[in-house]
Amino acid sequence: MPQAADSSSTPLPTQAETTPAAATTTMPMESPASSGSTTTTLPSTSMAAEATTSSSSSNLRGSTKCYNLFSQLSENPLQKYPNNPDSQALGFVTCKLCTSGNMTCTSLLHSGKSELIASHIHLANKGGNGSTGDGPPVINFCGSQKTGLILDGTDYSAPCSQWKANGAAHDANMQGALVSSFNQGISAKERVEDIVKRPDMYHFNFHSLASWTHWFPTPQGICRGKMQFQNADP
Repeated sequence: MPQAADSSSTPLPTQAETTPAAATTTMPMESPASSGSTTTTLPSTSMAAEATTSSSSSNLRGSTKCYNLFSQLSENPLQKYPNNPDSQALGFVTCKLCTSGNMTCTSLLHSGKSELIASHIHLANKGGNGSTGDGPPVINFCGSQKTGLILDGTDYSAPCSQWKANGAAHDANMQGALVSSFNQGISAKERVEDIVKRPDMYHFNFHSLASWTHWFPTPQGICRGKMQFQNADP
């Protein structure tokens, strides 16, 4: 497998840091029974409670951001080889990547033949960008855990769907998992933010058994496309 990958979050304050101590206010009150005045000490807690609620809401807002991206997939020149049964494979994928680490993608492929065994988002840190370069998988999606296939140390969320009679393969809401071996010292938040900042340096890639057999031990895949930023959730 290709090696390496490449960017912090501020912890939310604790309640002790955000909750002001309840203040006490001495308020003079006239006694109806005498011309003198007395004083009564009343606790003033409403301002403290209001400050606590306001601070908590402020901390929660904006703590997680989600971004929508997509990729158009087709055979890349780096994936071509003679008698490739999947040379006509093409499709698209849409993804929602959140800084909380919740990452999902939905794909629809067509015209492949060989068993689908893995899908990832790759960082193209060798030889160019997401269209022309190559690099390691940084997020796993669907794939096979069978020994001898494309295993990077992080489990796939589920097996990939296979080609149907109509020639299509559809995977809905694939759960993504950060590949630990290629994200050392990098959090899910940092990885997602980097993908959003420079999507052209990343690509989505599907791998088949035929392509893995041909390119072993360096997987190239059957169809791929650079990531493209669409928008951010409100």
